[in-house]
Amino acid sequence: MVRGPGVAHAVVDSLVSQVDLMPTTLDIAGLDPDAGRDLDGRSMLSGLTNGDWSSWRRRMLVENPHLGWAMLREGAIAYIEHHRNTEWELYDLVRDRHQLTSRRHADVRKLSERLGRLRQASGITLRAFED
Repeated sequence: MVRGPGVAHAVVDSLVSQVDLMPTTLDIAGLDPDAGRDLDGRSMLSGLTNGDWSSWRRRMLVENPHLGWAMLREGAIAYIEHHRNTEWELYDLVRDRHQLTSRRHADVRKLSERLGRLRQASGITLRAFED
C-alpha cells in the first residue's frame, strides 16, 4: 500500500518488492536511482503517479539464503527451488492460490534456468532479466 500526493488510487497486481523502496524514495527526492548505485530494485514512482504499470517487471526473484530456497514469480506461477536438498515446488496461483498442491510432474527446466539467471544477476542486469 502506498499513499501520497499525486499517487493514483488503484489496486494493481504488479510484482513489487521491498527492494523497490530505495529507488522509489530516491526518485521522489529527485535523484537518479541508478547514479553511482547498483540497486536491484526499481522506482515505482511512474506507476504510482500515472497508473501505468505496463512496463513493470514480468518476473521476480524472492529468496531466503538462510533457509536455502529461492522463488521465481512469473505471472500466476510460483516456482521454488530448495538448494539444500535439490527439491522444487511449482504452483499455479490461479488454480491453487494457497499453494497447497505442487505440480510435481511438470517440466521445470526453463523455470529453473530463469531462476538461476536471476540469482546470479544484480542491479541493472537483474532488472533486465525481470522484463
